[in-house]
Amino acid sequence: MRSNQFALVASSSLAIALMSLEVAQAEAAPKPPANAAAPKDGAVPFTDLKMNSAFQSFVGNWDDQRQPVLCAILTDSKQWDQVVHPAPVMGSRKPYGPEAAFYGKSMILLVSRVVPALGGLKAGTVTLGGGTLTFAYTYTPRSRAGSGTYKDALAIAIPSGTKFDTAVFTENGREAGRLNAAKGKWCLPATASK
Repeated sequence: MRSNQFALVASSSLAIALMSLEVAQAEAAPKPPANAAAPKDGAVPFTDLKMNSAFQSFVGNWDDQRQPVLCAILTDSKQWDQVVHPAPVMGSRKPYGPEAAFYGKSMILLVSRVVPALGGLKAGTVTLGGGTLTFAYTYTPRSRAGSGTYKDALAIAIPSGTKFDTAVFTENGREAGRLNAAKGKWCLPATASK
């Protein structure tokens, strides 16, 4: 009798823990910027997607010696899947990326670097002026013991109706990448999008 009671309590506790996890994951799912209207020139609202903790995925490889910073404008799930790849881990219920419906209201600006320790990329501002979207962010190198490297990533969501011809990514005040969106360029280096 006691073993049945124990099994009932254990399965009830497990069910409650799983429901709590599902609620927490739903609350942590990326949301579009609060003001999702298409902005005019000036500040563009954005939401930090907390890429390193929100998704069970990683940015694919690129030649970081030739192009130290990967820059991308992701407007749909197909582009996400070409740059960001699933990293399945047993027991994790985190999504691999935003739901397809997310792109109805938002697009993603993504930057990534190969680094010795995660957490050095921070979003600054997003501005629009004269057909140019500028995403300013900071990178502060972090150190750790050991010789391994990681791909740190910063992904922000901006309203999908934001109209621009060129996207400029500035790191610590210096240009890290430029994409001619008017000509269909959405990823630098372009080889990362294959």
